[in-house]
Amino acid sequence: MLSTADTMFGPGFVWLVATKTGNNRKQTWRILTTYLAGTPYAEAGYGQQAKDMNVVNTAGSFGAASPAGKRDATLPPGAASVEPVLCVNTWEHVYLRDFGVAGKQAYLQKWWDAINWSQVDGRTPTNIKDQTLGQFIG
Repeated sequence: MLSTADTMFGPGFVWLVATKTGNNRKQTWRILTTYLAGTPYAEAGYGQQAKDMNVVNTAGSFGAASPAGKRDATLPPGAASVEPVLCVNTWEHVYLRDFGVAGKQAYLQKWWDAINWSQVDGRTPTNIKDQTLGQFIG
């Protein structure tokens, strides 16, 4: 997570998220980067419509009228269903004054040392708590 934040070019955020992936929809950890005012919340600022009224498929098992189609239609194209757990800000104004132009790594280390891990654990979804975070946050 810190390596991703340090090498990120430009202002943005690095998120540790729990996401549903694969056919079994098992939640797993992922690192997500967003630039400028980006957000991991797929629903933010997107005009949603449950289905395209020009193409209504009533076959039942496929298309917008199917149960899977109705569920997927709630997300904008290309979005993923994620649950943010931890976030670091990489905008220059958060570290320039205290750490200087070359101080991004020092800022990230101080940020890391200040994390309240019990709060992070409290935000972690219960069905993912047994998965190791070492590969993502170390």
